[in-house]
Amino acid sequence: MVFPLAKRYTFWLACRLFVSIEYPNHDAKFADPFALLASGLISIPIDLPGTPFHRAIKASNFIRKELHAIIKQMKIDLAATQDILSHMLLTSDEDGKFMAELDIADKILGLLIGGHDTASSACTFIVKYLRRSSPRGMLWDS
Repeated sequence: MVFPLAKRYTFWLACRLFVSIEYPNHDAKFADPFALLASGLISIPIDLPGTPFHRAIKASNFIRKELHAIIKQMKIDLAATQDILSHMLLTSDEDGKFMAELDIADKILGLLIGGHDTASSACTFIVKYLRRSSPRGMLWDS
């Protein structure tokens, strides 16, 4: 019961911290494609219609397009935010070149994938531990 809630919360938190997505409709738009992407990462890599891998590829393309649109909008509103995306947009390399928008979208997607299941699992195990360590479940009965 806790794990789906923890996954939803950590995904919302990652969206807010990495890309400054604060509105529920934006992170909800990413939630279903991201779940397909996460399940496709551990599937057999066969790119045929109907396979989890094929759905993951389609979901990642959708997420990249949405992130690309957010990146373009973020360039316009850059002064108001302080997140990882803003940092990637403002920071240049040693030669003064800025990162390409599609590269930024790939890096943000990697951060979202890396933080999704790991943080959710940790939160779930903490709740499980607290439940087991409380005397007769006192924390949950009140």
